[in-house]
Amino acid sequence: MHKYGIILWAVMGVMGVMGGCATAPERSTTASESTSASERASVVTENAPAKGQKVAIQITEQTRDVSEPGCQIKARYFHYGIPTVDQEIDAFVTSQLKEARDSLLKEHEADKAEFGAEREIPDYYFMLEAESVRANEEGIDILFSLTNYRGGAHDGLALHTLMFDPQTGKRVDFFDRVQNPEVALDVLSVECGKKVREMIEEDMDVESMIVDGTAPKRENFANILRTDEGFRVYFEPYQVAPWAVGTLVVDLPWSVLDGV
Repeated sequence: MHKYGIILWAVMGVMGVMGGCATAPERSTTASESTSASERASVVTENAPAKGQKVAIQITEQTRDVSEPGCQIKARYFHYGIPTVDQEIDAFVTSQLKEARDSLLKEHEADKAEFGAEREIPDYYFMLEAESVRANEEGIDILFSLTNYRGGAHDGLALHTLMFDPQTGKRVDFFDRVQNPEVALDVLSVECGKKVREMIEEDMDVESMIVDGTAPKRENFANILRTDEGFRVYFEPYQVAPWAVGTLVVDLPWSVLDGV
């Protein structure tokens, strides 16, 4: 059976996948449909807050739509009122949308040329959806869900995380917090392996996936965000379990990394 068996969602229906963010944003005026994508992603060049200056975070929702025949591309994300942070977020979103557009159009044209005489080829789509996991003076932590449909039995999902220090406006890395990243990876591997096994149904034979997906490698722990209570590890579909299980989230306290 060819991959064009089922279209699970209408393009616009995907907008509700994430369901909102942890911090209720103020809504900003979004760009009009006639405004170009480059204008909507204008780069902010002001400086970060001065050292010791109290940071005032102001969350505003941003949207983009760069759809055209063959592909539907939408994004919903946030600005935080810190120029250097908003600039890097804009750069990330712009790069993701450009990459998605080029890839979707290329694949859509190829499939249309090969199968268009047999069946109608629907527009492929890409949706970028952001969630503010934390946004305060201690840290800005953002989860991006990147959903795409390319004609298969179901859509694809990838995750990406960004963390910022509001005081400096600079991006930070989770492993900067620990003195020995290699030991931290060993701890994360053990702790997350335990948590994931607790989440998986007993009749699912996924042990090999869990072992591989939680092995002490940086790529397995690429999606970590800080929370007010500790930190959160995200595992994409297929990383530690089949697609049907979905995204698995493991919350851990900072105490598990004491002495690391």
